[in-house]
Amino acid sequence: MSTLARSMFVAAAAALLAGAALAQAKAPEAEALIRDYFKLWNAGDAAAITSRIYKFDNPANPMQKKEGLQANFDSLKARGYDHSELHNVDSCLAAPDLALVELKFSRLKTDGTFLAKDLTSYYTLRKLPEGWRVSVMGGGISKLDCSLLAKPK
Repeated sequence: MSTLARSMFVAAAAALLAGAALAQAKAPEAEALIRDYFKLWNAGDAAAITSRIYKFDNPANPMQKKEGLQANFDSLKARGYDHSELHNVDSCLAAPDLALVELKFSRLKTDGTFLAKDLTSYYTLRKLPEGWRVSVMGGGISKLDCSLLAKPK
């Protein structure tokens, strides 16, 4: 193998290893935002969530507006919803400004029974000048794998 080919091989291998290491890195600031989001959700604070947590890639998303999120809260309450219990928050960092966060939780009704048990939600977060913000909910992601956020070439 020529020196040039060997150098290119080593550089490519190093880039792959660096990318794999970054994909496995945690995103503690993004996890903290999701924990704050969870507290605000349990408080039913649509105004705070839409101003401090959400910044969707699709600005037409009705949940980005206080009224849209409040309608969601109202719908849940009509079904007996009281609060959610947090089971776990986990994350991976896809890039310095892009993270995937997995939230495991259950929703409980006012009588203490489950409205929904052992749910898992996925959030794509972007680091913006004002800090980390939820940019996509779900988005077809069904496991905590930051390689799923990679842009197709």
